[in-house]
Amino acid sequence: MIYPSTIEQKIGFDSIREILLSTCNSPLGKRYVGRMKPSFKYEHVNLWINQVADFKNAIEQGFITSIDEFYDISEMLDQAKIEGAVVDSEELYKVLKTISVAHYIYQSFQELDKEEFSELVNLSDKVEYPTVLLKALEKVFDGDGKIKDTASVELKAIRNVFRVEEGRLRSIIQKAFKQAKKDGFVPDGTTISVRESRMVIPIIASNKKHVKGFVHDESSSGTIAFIEPVESLEANNKIRELELAERREIHKILANLTQQLRDHIYEVKSVVVFVGIVDFVWAKAKTAITLQAHLPQLQTTPVIKLIDAAHPQLVLGYAKDDREVVPLTVELNSENHLLLISGPNAGGKSVALKTIGINQYMLQCGLLPLASSDSKMSIFQDIFIDIGDEQSIDNDLSTYSSHLKNMKTMLKHANGSSLILIDEFGTGTDPLFGGAIAEAMLEEFVAQNCFGAITTHYSNLKVFAEKTPGITNGAMRFNMAHLEPEYALEVGRPGSSFALELAQKSGVQGNVIKKAKSKLGADQLDIEKLLNKLERQKQKLKERENSLKVKENRVAQLEKKYEQISSALELKKTEIIEKARVEAANLLKDTNRQIEKTIRHIKESKAEKKETNKVRKSLSTFAKQVNSDVAEVNKTIKPEAVLGILEIGSFALLDTGSSPVEIVEIKGKEAKIIAGNFTSYVKLNRLTKVSNKVARTANRKVASSNTSFDLLDRRTNFSSKIDVRGKRSEEIYTLIDSFMNDALMLNQSEVRVLHGKGSGVLRDIIREQLKDYPFVAHVEDEHVERGGAGVTVVNLQ
Repeated sequence: MIYPSTIEQKIGFDSIREILLSTCNSPLGKRYVGRMKPSFKYEHVNLWINQVADFKNAIEQGFITSIDEFYDISEMLDQAKIEGAVVDSEELYKVLKTISVAHYIYQSFQELDKEEFSELVNLSDKVEYPTVLLKALEKVFDGDGKIKDTASVELKAIRNVFRVEEGRLRSIIQKAFKQAKKDGFVPDGTTISVRESRMVIPIIASNKKHVKGFVHDESSSGTIAFIEPVESLEANNKIRELELAERREIHKILANLTQQLRDHIYEVKSVVVFVGIVDFVWAKAKTAITLQAHLPQLQTTPVIKLIDAAHPQLVLGYAKDDREVVPLTVELNSENHLLLISGPNAGGKSVALKTIGINQYMLQCGLLPLASSDSKMSIFQDIFIDIGDEQSIDNDLSTYSSHLKNMKTMLKHANGSSLILIDEFGTGTDPLFGGAIAEAMLEEFVAQNCFGAITTHYSNLKVFAEKTPGITNGAMRFNMAHLEPEYALEVGRPGSSFALELAQKSGVQGNVIKKAKSKLGADQLDIEKLLNKLERQKQKLKERENSLKVKENRVAQLEKKYEQISSALELKKTEIIEKARVEAANLLKDTNRQIEKTIRHIKESKAEKKETNKVRKSLSTFAKQVNSDVAEVNKTIKPEAVLGILEIGSFALLDTGSSPVEIVEIKGKEAKIIAGNFTSYVKLNRLTKVSNKVARTANRKVASSNTSFDLLDRRTNFSSKIDVRGKRSEEIYTLIDSFMNDALMLNQSEVRVLHGKGSGVLRDIIREQLKDYPFVAHVEDEHVERGGAGVTVVNLQ
């Protein structure tokens, strides 16, 4: 059961129907859109949404990019069924176009992967395709819908003779026209014309007696007569006879085609149904792509688990302004089947309600919902809504009376397979009695196990939901710092209406606010204060969570950096060892060669003392050279930069820098370093130890050149203000870290960070990071005329 009959207008589904109509390629598809209504059968809905999902994937993967024009030939087929009827060429050409498009779609579906696109393949398998009729139609019609000369042997012969006779007639008329023109009988600026399917020449009316022939027409003024010359009479008669013969032959051809159409009428009707359904599913798939809809996990038991859902009207409207919709995530199951949503006015309660409603309605109409593919949905046998004002002067129906009428219907018919959506539950009458009646009705809905979402401002309903199994509270989030709604639903706690706060923000006088508070009961004020306190705590936890995410990203970056350095060192080690192995091998070869040469020389000189001393001296010289080479190899094998334990007095590289710094003090996980005339505290994990020799060598090299040029370059390009507005949280840590290091190196006394005001989260994250720098003396807001809380001023020691 769908209630009320105006449900599509109330939830915004009428706009979806309009989108589908504009996307269809033919009246056939539009007819299906007009007939579309929700199904309450799992098998139907499951088939429909999987067809749409398959078509959507086929379009996105480029297998099917468009559908050519085709026609609704249903009425013509009914006429063709009549024995003896002959369908004209224009209608038969539409049959050809429709069957051709169906054939293209059929072949495209058959070429798809049968597992990935099973529903499209199954759809094409069901069509009975009239191949014989298609070939007969293609033989008769060309691409423009004209009948070919080769449609029959007789037609070809007739048209060949026709062209010959037409050429002969044109020559006769041309000759007569030239003669009449020469005689001065033809008006200036006129030429040969056709009247009553016969070629004629224009003659000045006063001279028509001088031209032998038959007058077929005259001009409106009567000054020109159109005469068929007597010499062309026979040729014109011949042309007329050929035209009649052509007409008779074409009628014969069309009668034959009509009979073939009649013989295949059920196959053609199958094709019409096929292309109509394809056009309908095509429109739903294209709409799903436009709205970024996805196939949910369809369940056989009642459940709603919408993840990142959105309302299509918001998606389309926000897209024009390049804005993003705040997604809705909500779950209704057997344990918590009702959701009571509270919160401030204009905070998004009604939108959340309509988002649930339209996505469920779209699903049961065979459309993909606007939610994540991880969402879980099911089929409800009833969908009831009470949204908006149904008051009517004609029916003497007030706002509250209309709500009661809707509640009566829901209470009578709702059950465990029903979905109810109620907006502003209990309003429209005395709040005391309205709240009591609403609570009694809510108790009945819980007992009936129906699924649904209900919005309210009544505190008694929030209390009821908090202590009653089967129903849970939900709140629309509200920014306490700026008193603005965030349009996000948070399930598990009630929300405040923030009436007093919004009244104060709107400029209502303070004494009025104070009187309003005094008129409220103490219990009511305590509840509102508690809700406000919970909201503030929630926002603080959210800010801390964001800060932790930034730090986690920093840790992840450092781990990645360490892995890169470790990999680079391992690679360097392998290269060094390989180089040393090659050099050692070469050295061994040279040594063996020298020893063999020495032995051979001793043998040749028969071990004479003088020659022996000479050889010993030569070997001694060679040994010194070998020792020198070995020493060089040993130097190569020992890496100059090594990972070791950092300690006071050792040298290290800061981050990926090339200039070593000296460690003069270590406290916990921080070290005090000296770089030239500058000192600073840095984290130990930012330092990589190097040998003293490497440090001395590097410092000597940079002392006279790199340092001065680097500092000059940094001083020239350095700005004492950095703008991080619009940056992601993980980017900001690195930017601030680099900025503060440069400020320290350049001996800056004061710098500024421009982060904007916003909700204040970004400012808190930056100031939390600045606490890690020991050389930061003080931070404060900029002067109100120069940015105020949107700029942080940092004073350095």
